[in-house]
Amino acid sequence: MAPDDSTNPDQPLLVDIILPLEKSEDSASWKAAISQKLHVPIARIADVRLRKHSIDARQRQIKIQLRIEVGLDRPLPPAPQYTPAYPQVPADANKVIIVGCGPAGMFAALRCLKQGQKPIILERGKDASARRFDLGPILKEGRVIEDSNYCFGEGGAGTRGDARLKIKILRTRCGEHGAVADGLVGGEGHLNKTAWSNRHRRSPGGGGTGWRIVGHVRQS
Repeated sequence: MAPDDSTNPDQPLLVDIILPLEKSEDSASWKAAISQKLHVPIARIADVRLRKHSIDARQRQIKIQLRIEVGLDRPLPPAPQYTPAYPQVPADANKVIIVGCGPAGMFAALRCLKQGQKPIILERGKDASARRFDLGPILKEGRVIEDSNYCFGEGGAGTRGDARLKIKILRTRCGEHGAVADGLVGGEGHLNKTAWSNRHRRSPGGGGTGWRIVGHVRQS
């Protein structure tokens, strides 16, 4: 069905298409599929922008599902820029203890910052940047460092290894806090949580006053 000319021009025109893997990154193939789905000439498709990308590998032939923002007869407006919007946490803010610095712990910390509270995350593993060096003994020697490995550390299990975060809302929320743009496209994520975590700790809401990670807590 052709798009309705009375549609609000300020609303994005989103079109879902499915392409074989070998054509999934070819913008000409995008336009051809969009033209066929909308029943409009290709010449009317002035601009396209990838909004979502996911893989369907259930069958022998791998298919790529794409959501494309389409500019008919005119270019698309500039893509929105995601910027952090978390308040500075006052020095006397209430402290909230969060156990674990996986995705759930990160979001709990963000929620605390929005409410003007100071999150303190208890995480047995290392930060995302330092953690990668502890994977060498696993691969080379078969030796596991108990507190810093594929499972334990900032970002949770999805930060390293084949497991990737698959929660749709994370793409938007991390984008609001400076996640890489490519991470906002993937249907199954994989977000650069290392970069996101580092930026968060440097941001006004984190920056040493609102985002603290401590290691083991032992009973005295």
